[in-house]
Order: sequence, then structure tokens, then C-alpha cells
Amino acid sequence: MGRLEISEMPETEKRYAAIKQDERVRAHVGELQKAGKTVFFLGGSDPVMGGFTNPRLKEALCEAAEKGLAMYPSSKPNLLPDLKEAICTWEKKYRSVDCTPEDLILTPGIAAGMSVVHYSLLDHDKEVLTLEPSHYYAQCSRYFYLFGARINECRCLEENEWQPDLDEIRKKINKTTVAIAMTYPNNPTGAVHEEKTLRQIVDLAGEHNIPVMTDEMYSLITFGSLEAKSMLRLANDVPAIVLNGMSKTFMCPGWRLGYVCIHDPRGKMSDLTKKMRIWSFLYGHATTAIPTPMLYAATKIYQGSIEPTLKMVKETQKRRDYTMKMLDEIRGVSCVRPRASLYAFPRFHGVGRVWKTEDEFLIQLLDEEGIGFLTGLAFGPSGFGHVRTLLQRDEKILHQVYSKLGAFLKRHKADI
Repeated sequence: MGRLEISEMPETEKRYAAIKQDERVRAHVGELQKAGKTVFFLGGSDPVMGGFTNPRLKEALCEAAEKGLAMYPSSKPNLLPDLKEAICTWEKKYRSVDCTPEDLILTPGIAAGMSVVHYSLLDHDKEVLTLEPSHYYAQCSRYFYLFGARINECRCLEENEWQPDLDEIRKKINKTTVAIAMTYPNNPTGAVHEEKTLRQIVDLAGEHNIPVMTDEMYSLITFGSLEAKSMLRLANDVPAIVLNGMSKTFMCPGWRLGYVCIHDPRGKMSDLTKKMRIWSFLYGHATTAIPTPMLYAATKIYQGSIEPTLKMVKETQKRRDYTMKMLDEIRGVSCVRPRASLYAFPRFHGVGRVWKTEDEFLIQLLDEEGIGFLTGLAFGPSGFGHVRTLLQRDEKILHQVYSKLGAFLKRHKADI
């Protein structure tokens, strides 16, 4: 089959409109900043911008430089095995996951890991079933049209604290479905799906002989005593593909280091696994694209303490609580309390009534108050009327943002 043209992409008009809406809002933030206007943009996902760092990162990278690790990784053949061993030990210690170095594929960030999986999994007229609203729907599936593949979304229910609609999942799995994908814990809602629900999803995947794929970047960023069990612990004999990485847990998104962990105790997806390993070692791609100093430094980080992570999570929970306090005081807004991740997903009841579209609302908010959020609709149809906001800005900024927001909604009679 020949290469697809953009005009042939199997996106619904509604989804493509949501993508363009998100792009317009981001572009407007840039225009205002270029013009010298102060903008409080809470649409990002970078812990460093919230003041969170891991001091050991700098030390480990400096060690790599002092050791002269400026060559190709192949010149230091122990680098990849050492890092894989460190990750396996870390997974066991902090996530109670049993995996071996042979189960891992190292990638420059989770995004590259997704590419390795998708290049191996997707084909013309195939589809991935995903839960929405989610980052997977918003970003990871945007290039499916290049394969002639589709995304098939299933709702998570806001009225049930964003838990998945199992009946819809059951109805939507079909002969073209090649995987069930989810972001867990969820980005943007901060939901942690119940274990019994996850086990039911695993059972459905097993019935249809398809793998479950989970992005577990936020698995250790949970609030209170809540645990987000890895799919690697829940899948039993069902094949699972789990992605994780350093960016949020270790507060270093610019390092671009992640991994794919393959769970397939009965060899049910051996062909798919073989394809993933081939893709991961294509010239200049995936594993071969990770800088040598990062491999060395990442090994040191995974071998070290997660105390800086625990401090970050504790402070993020405080800022979550403050965000919820401010939102609860604003009329015209409702928000399910996030139980994990770096985000909240408030709903603005004036969208669809005072403002016809989210970007109309968000651009006016930017122009009048200099406040920016990410468009909720970009994360899936259930996101209409919502925005994704970052929890990690300091309380002074959060107070300014939500005070201005409350005044803006009242001024436009959207505070009901």
C-alpha cells in the first residue's frame, strides 16, 4: 500500500478540530509571550518548571563527562546491560515488579517507546482501543493515519471519578482491535483506576487474544497511601506492554530516557516482540539514539535513592490540595479530585453556553487575564468543557491564577 496523504487520514472531523483548537491556544500563548505580556501557562508537564529537581542528576552527568564518555555506546558494551539491570532492581524495589533485562527495550523517552510499539503493531484498517480522556488519545495516536490505522475511544466516567466504562469497552472490541491502551495513572484527570476494573480489562484482552499496553509514567506519583499497581503485576498470563521512564519520577524530562517492558509469560506475542526489537535497533533510532552519557548517568540514578521523588510527591500533594481548595471556591467550575499525576481536569460549565468552543473560552481568558491551560477536548470527546491544569506551580502563582479565573468567570456571567 502506498503512503497515505493527509486528506486520507481516518480522523473524525471532531477529533481533527480538537487538535487544531489545541494548536491555536498554544500558538496564542506564544504570541502573547513574544509581545511581552506576562502569561501564567499551566498547560505544561515539566516538574523542573515547578521548582523540582534531583541533585544527583547533575552529579551523575558530570561523572559521565569526567570519565570521557563521549563515544558511541557500542564502544562501552557494558552500558546497556548495566542500565537494564539497574532498572530491573528498581522495578522490584519500588514497584514490586519482577522483570529481567531481557524483558526491556531502552528508548529515548516514552514517546520513542510508543513508536517502537506502534511501528510493530499497526497496519492498515487496524485499531487500538483506548480509554479517554487521556494523553494516549491526545498525542500518542496522532500519527496512526500514516499506517491507515484508527483509534477507538472508550469513555471514562466523570460521575464515577473517571473510572472506565467497562460495558463500552466490551462492546467496542472487535476483530480489527490489536491492543487496549491506557495511561495509568491517568493524564489528564489524575484518576487511578480500581484494581478490580483493571483485572476485568485484562480478562477482556485475554478473551480477544490482544495485549494490554499501559503508560505508567505516574505510577509513583500518587497521593496519600494510594498504590497504583503495575499492569506487570496484574496481567497474569495475558500479554502486556508497559512503558515507563525518568522524566516525571526523577524530574528530568529533557533527558529523554525511557523503556518498554514486555510481559509475555506464554510467548503469545513472540512475533510482535521480535518486531519491536528489530525496530528498536534501526540505524539512528530508539535504543541507538540514547546519548552515551545519559546511559551512564541514568544507571547511577536508578541505583540511587528515590528520596527526592518522595519529597516532590509530598509537595505536589500539598499543591494539589491548594488547587482543589481554590477551584472549590470558584462558582461555575467542578473538578474530580486527582488521586495521582501532576494534573487536575476541571470542568467549566460556561463552555458550550457562554462560549461555544473551548478555544474561544481559552483565548479570551489569555487575552484578558494572561492565564493559559490545555484544551480538554484534545484528550478525547469526554474532555469537552474541561482544561488540563498543572498542579506543580507554587502557591503564590496558583493563588493569582485562580483568583483571576474566578473574577473572569463572574465578569462573563459564567459563574453558575
